[in-house]
Amino acid sequence: MKKRYITLLIAGALVSTNAFAANNLNQPTTNTTVLSSVNVGVQVTYLGEPLSGVAVSISQEGKSLGSASSDNKGEVKIAVSDYNNRPVILELKKDGYQTQIMTGMLLRNGSKYEFSMVKGSGTITTEISTGIEKTEEKIQSQIEKSEGNTEKYLSETEKAQAEKEQREKQAQDAAKDRERLEKEAAEKEKQTQQTLKETEEIATETEKQVEGTVKEKEAEMKQREQQEKERLKRLEELEKEQAQEKAAEAAAEAKKQAEKDSNKVEKKATEEAEKKKEDQKKKEAEAKSQNKEADKEADKAKKEAKEEEKAKKEAEKKAKEAEKAQKEAEKAQKAEEKYKKELESIKKSQEKIDKSRESLKKDQDKLDKKIEKGKIDVSKAKEEQAKLKTNNTKLDEQEAKLEKKLKSAKKKYKK
Repeated sequence: MKKRYITLLIAGALVSTNAFAANNLNQPTTNTTVLSSVNVGVQVTYLGEPLSGVAVSISQEGKSLGSASSDNKGEVKIAVSDYNNRPVILELKKDGYQTQIMTGMLLRNGSKYEFSMVKGSGTITTEISTGIEKTEEKIQSQIEKSEGNTEKYLSETEKAQAEKEQREKQAQDAAKDRERLEKEAAEKEKQTQQTLKETEEIATETEKQVEGTVKEKEAEMKQREQQEKERLKRLEELEKEQAQEKAAEAAAEAKKQAEKDSNKVEKKATEEAEKKKEDQKKKEAEAKSQNKEADKEADKAKKEAKEEEKAKKEAEKKAKEAEKAQKEAEKAQKAEEKYKKELESIKKSQEKIDKSRESLKKDQDKLDKKIEKGKIDVSKAKEEQAKLKTNNTKLDEQEAKLEKKLKSAKKKYKK
């Protein structure tokens, strides 16, 4: 019932606020910069093959606008919100490769740039020229002159509206956090129950077989490593030469694409800025008649904000309870997953021992038949029997270790 009351209260406040904003607060823009959301893509390769783990970032005047790392396909997608249509810097970095930088870029929504990396140290820089800053500065000066007259009528109204919107947002965020945490806690509990079921099945099967450790084939590994070193040495010079050629081609193509996009963005930004200037002149005339009604609505908004604050606190309390339940569910799930992994390891080791034991049994059967027919030298038969006994003893020791490991796991996870 409380949850329903909070939801209705917040919804009512939002309807009231939106109605007031739509009917009365046609505020002028205090900055002529045209802001927009832009999505750009980057394809990173090395010698024509996708290169993952390359850090790609977009910055402007020392401020990061967005960053991401290339995936297994060498692709990077970066979303820049509130882009001001001004030049940016695109930078690609990865340990062991030369850093690539492209300056003076104007971002265009949906554009994709391709780069080819080169191993080594140092930096490859490509510069793009644009004249958008001078155009925007001229229009900005004209709009600021008009805005000076408008701002004196709206300063108090904007302050009250901002305070109201902040309180509304806080209440909404708290309610969303609570619902999200409750949903996550329920999902974690469901996952934990599934893990418990899987763990019990593995535990039952493993306890029947019981226990060991897998010995790695170190000789094969060393041989493969040596062969790999030799291959890499033979390819090193050819790889470096091809990488430099690919990087030069990609940089030239990326520069061409960036210059093309910059021209289109510059033209669009100029048109939007001109339109913004005309809209501002209309808003300046409307602002004078709004001040009194805005004060009345601001008082009403403050009263509603107090009620929303109360609802927000209740939502935050519920969110904390949900967060606590989620953490407990996560802790239980992690413990079960660790126990499950240990059981799976024990099970695999036991299966390997069983396979070895079966092989020894076949060898023992063959030796018994030879002894029974008297077609084997006694000393040779004793030697083979001693080997079989030694191998069986090693398997017995491995099984004993597995049994000890299983008991330790049960004790550790209180099973």
